Amino acid sequence: MKIRVVYGRPLVHPGAFFGALAAASMGSPVFVLFFGAYASNKIEALAMQKVAGSITTAPILIFLLPTGSQWALWWNPWYWIYLGLLRGWASAAKLRAAGVPVPVDAELAYSAIPIAMCLGCGAPLARRYERLVQ
Repeated sequence: MKIRVVYGRPLVHPGAFFGALAAASMGSPVFVLFFGAYASNKIEALAMQKVAGSITTAPILIFLLPTGSQWALWWNPWYWIYLGLLRGWASAAKLRAAGVPVPVDAELAYSAIPIAMCLGCGAPLARRYERLVQ
């Protein structure tokens, strides 16, 4: 049985796809903690949301940057999530032919790296927010 998610198109690698979705679900709590820990009012929070929106759309640069310089996006957890979603729908060979750098046999990285980044950022933010609330 093939898993079909969008428009009846079957997933090539469901593990990478659902792992990336699980990692993406951790992004919202990190943003909420960031806004709560650093914004002192609603206006500052709205300004921070604009910056956060640009961070989440940075993986679009995958298609704009030359293949050799896409390593500059590795700091962004959404880059790895986006690669995981792409890998779920297409084989690694097809993605490489399209100019998307796909690590060899790194399906676990698509979920493990962003989860580790979110936990690494979320822990200090949670401590800071807890100190502010008390």
